[in-house]
Amino acid sequence: MRLIKWTMIVLFLGSLLGCQSMEPADFDKERAAQARLKLGLAYLAQGDKPEAYQNLALAMQYDPNNRDVQLGMAIYEQQIGEYDIAEQRILALLDSGKDQEILLIHYGAFLCSTDRYAQAMEQFNKSLALKQYQWREEGLERAGLCAIENGDKATAKPYFTQLISYNPAKKQQLTEIAEQYRQMGQPQVAQDLLSVL
Repeated sequence: MRLIKWTMIVLFLGSLLGCQSMEPADFDKERAAQARLKLGLAYLAQGDKPEAYQNLALAMQYDPNNRDVQLGMAIYEQQIGEYDIAEQRILALLDSGKDQEILLIHYGAFLCSTDRYAQAMEQFNKSLALKQYQWREEGLERAGLCAIENGDKATAKPYFTQLISYNPAKKQQLTEIAEQYRQMGQPQVAQDLLSVL
C-alpha cells in the first residue's frame, strides 16, 4: 500500500507544470501556487511533513480553487492520517465535474490505500470508461497494482496486459516495481506481480 501512496505523489508531481521563476514585481499567484505545490509535494515525498504543509498551505492561500492545489492538500492529509478530510476534499473535486479521469484515478488509489479494494476498482474502472487516453496508462497501472496488492492476480492480469500493449516499456518498469515490493518486505506481492507480466 505504501508503494501506491508514494507512486501517487510522484505521479502527481510529474503531472504538474514546470516550475518557473518569478520576479518580485511580477508576482503571479497561480504560478506561485504551482511552485509551492511542487515544493510541498517534494517535501512530502522526502517525508518532511512540516515543510510540506507549510508550502501546501501557501499554495492554498495563493490559489484556493486550483484543482491541483486541492489534490495536493488531499494527498498531504492522507499521508498524515486525516483520511476523512482527504476523502471529502477529493469528493468535492469530483463533484466539480472537471478532469474526472485523473481525479478518479487518485480517488481509486486513495481507496486502495485505505483497504477499500472493491470501491477502488470501481473508481479505476470509471476512469478507464471515460476513454480519455491522456491518463489511460496510469489508470491501468494503478488498477493492476491495487489488484496485486490485494492478492487478486486474475483481476490484475488484464490491466497489465492492456498496459503493456499500449506501452511495452511498462513491462520493465513493473519488473522494477516488483523489486521495490520485495525490498519493502512484500515478497508475495512481488512474486504475484511478476507472475502476471
